Amino acid sequence: MINENLAETGKIFKISYTLNLLPRLGEHYYQDPKTDEYKMVTPENSLMELCGATEELDIFECPALTQVIDFKWDAYARNFMYMGCFFHFFYLFTIMVYVVEIYVRG
Repeated sequence: MINENLAETGKIFKISYTLNLLPRLGEHYYQDPKTDEYKMVTPENSLMELCGATEELDIFECPALTQVIDFKWDAYARNFMYMGCFFHFFYLFTIMVYVVEIYVRG
């Protein structure tokens, strides 16, 4: 049931959605007529490879590209990098303990 007090206010809320299609930039697919499967023609052209190869730093100020990079960082890279950082510091701690035990006390 709709609350009558809220219905009388007459406020209309608009929702704006943004669809970012930049990750599909440079990809080209074709449909095999025999199997009806889609196959990628240009697998070597990915957005991240194109961004890594460019020398134009101004494109990274584009809001759409910033959204893609933030999504990929949050979805994939952050946990991987934190795990790598953890193992790096664990390795440094192990080396420090080894050096202290073997060369300082030993």
